Amino acid sequence: MQREVRYEILVKKIRANPDNPRLIFSKEGLTSLEESIKISGILVPLTVYSQREGYIILDGERRFKAATELKLLTVPCYILPPPRDKMEYLLHMFRIHNVREDWKLFPTAKKLEQVIELLRQADPNRKLTNKIIAAYTSLTVSRVSQCRALLTLPKKWQDQLLYEQKLVEKGIQPTKTTLTEDLFFELFKPVKALQSGKAEPIRKIVSQTYSRDQIIDKLVTKFKSGNVPNITDYRLLGRILRTDAVSVSQRAKIMVDVLDKTDYRIDAAYDIYSRLFYETTALERQCEGLARVLRSLKIERVEKEKRKRLLSLMSHLDEILVQKINTLKQVSSDSD
Repeated sequence: MQREVRYEILVKKIRANPDNPRLIFSKEGLTSLEESIKISGILVPLTVYSQREGYIILDGERRFKAATELKLLTVPCYILPPPRDKMEYLLHMFRIHNVREDWKLFPTAKKLEQVIELLRQADPNRKLTNKIIAAYTSLTVSRVSQCRALLTLPKKWQDQLLYEQKLVEKGIQPTKTTLTEDLFFELFKPVKALQSGKAEPIRKIVSQTYSRDQIIDKLVTKFKSGNVPNITDYRLLGRILRTDAVSVSQRAKIMVDVLDKTDYRIDAAYDIYSRLFYETTALERQCEGLARVLRSLKIERVEKEKRKRLLSLMSHLDEILVQKINTLKQVSSDSD
């Protein structure tokens, strides 16, 4: 579909697009756009298609909204032929916006859901990979993957996420417990860890009490109650599930306790059960790396000021290492 000649169309003949994925417009953004239009006019024409006696917007919803607020009589438009079907209609919207400002992720996911359904209706046996869907919509593969992940959320939280995002349009500022796409991407990490083959023994225990949707519900509720200070704390829960030094039954109990007890914080559980395991594992790698660097270091080639600094640091490190080595020897001796 090619763009036609630019026309000036009466605002009253243009109708908003009920299927526009871009449902959320910030109050500040609209105000800024209106000020720009007052000074310079609408620099980028809307893209519309004819329908009966009027026109439906394919691209330019925000400019149309601003023009309406400013009570403009006409707006510049490119007029395209009406789409042949729903699929062409949706895909054209995706392609236009791919070369312009991105839609917000979750509204995009909801429209992508319609595209996927139409593709399945056209060929029920076709495997719809993220790469195939990306080719249809002009989205990146990673963005398609993110959208499809969000569509696996329970409907309750999909609706709540969209509701809270729409509050931005009303000028209501987000709070520490406002839902975001990033929150759910972090939350999916322990859920995915629990679904891994290695975690099957833990999953069998946890699934006796909680389904996937119930786990998500409990983890979101914990966040909304203020007991997840940082959304990256969900990563710590995934780490706990992968801590082999802790027994399967204990890791399953920790997971259930996190879900059961709203005020049982993930970071506290991590500090108790897993932090030392991960820190010592990291220390092993760092010691091996430092040993390689020191063995290959040509001291005689280091400039004088650097040698002084290295001598000071390595002497301090030597004192710490002597203390820790003696402690390790003592602990090892006591345990034998």
